[in-house]
Amino acid sequence: MVCDDIDALAELAAAGAGITRLAAFVAAPYLRDGRLQAVFGADTAWRPEPMEVYFCVSDRRDFTAKIRALFEHLQAGMAPAWQV
Repeated sequence: MVCDDIDALAELAAAGAGITRLAAFVAAPYLRDGRLQAVFGADTAWRPEPMEVYFCVSDRRDFTAKIRALFEHLQAGMAPAWQV
């Protein structure tokens, strides 16, 4: 199954459609109530990797002071591993 909707992926996995990779904030309620089971537990060497996040403007001229301030605010709120 190919799907670009993380909520739909969570529901599909909870319904028994297979294994999926979910963001922690999406998986948490499913894990709490037992509808999903973690494949990689705390005892494994696997570590989550940061998602790729892109900040796009149509043209460099559109990267105004306001847009730059928004970019810097969003970047400052990200975990250090995600910051470029």
